Amino acid sequence: MLPSSARCWLVARFSDQTVLTAVWAWAATLMSLKLYFGRERWRLGDAIPGHPWRGLYGVFIGTISILMSVGGGAFVTMMMTLYGRPIRQVVATSSGFGPMIAIPGALGFVWAGWGASGLPPGSLGYVSLLSARR
Repeated sequence: MLPSSARCWLVARFSDQTVLTAVWAWAATLMSLKLYFGRERWRLGDAIPGHPWRGLYGVFIGTISILMSVGGGAFVTMMMTLYGRPIRQVVATSSGFGPMIAIPGALGFVWAGWGASGLPPGSLGYVSLLSARR
C-alpha cells in the first residue's frame, strides 16, 4: 500500500480542480450533516472493526483529510462516534492522529508541486510557507 505522502502526490498531481472541489464539498457536507443531525442511536456497530477494515478506514480518512487540508481529527472523531466510543477517548485519539495525517500530506504537496510554474513567492511545491507564519 502506498504511504499517504505518495497517495497525496498522485491525487494532487493528476486530479482536476473540479474533482478536488467536489471531494471537498462532499466530505464537508457529510461531516456537517453528521454533526448537525447526528443522534446517539446512529451507529455502524458497537466496536471499531479490526483488520483489514481499520486499515481501510485509515487510508480513506487520511486521503480525504489530506485533500481537504485538515489534520484528520474531524473524520476520526466522526468514525469513532459512529462506533459508540466515549467522547474523551475520541478526542484523545483524534488529537494524536492529526500530525500523522498532516505531516505526510504536507510533504506530498511539496513533492507534487516541486518545480511547478506560477506558484506564489515563499512556496515549497504546493505548500505556502507564508501562510504558515504566526
